[in-house]
Amino acid sequence: PPHPLLRPALAFGSMSLTVYTAHLLAIWWEGDEVVLEPSNAFFVALTLGLMTFAFLWDRWLGRGPLERLVTWASSAGADALLKAVRALNHRRT
Repeated sequence: PPHPLLRPALAFGSMSLTVYTAHLLAIWWEGDEVVLEPSNAFFVALTLGLMTFAFLWDRWLGRGPLERLVTWASSAGADALLKAVRALNHRRT
């Protein structure tokens, strides 16, 4: 098992789609100044906040929210495709 100090970083990395999306939303919320005149304070606060969120979410709920959504959508799509292929193959026989 990983060292306890690494768990927040591992959780952060395990839900990269959620974290990247939250990052973009935070930049949008704060406005162009965050990009045009970057602030280390904003970067540190955002990173620590997202890392804390990811760690707590992972600890109590598991897979990240957007990762769950992508898994659900891709599984539903694969199931529908498989069902359609089976129906097509059944008609041919």
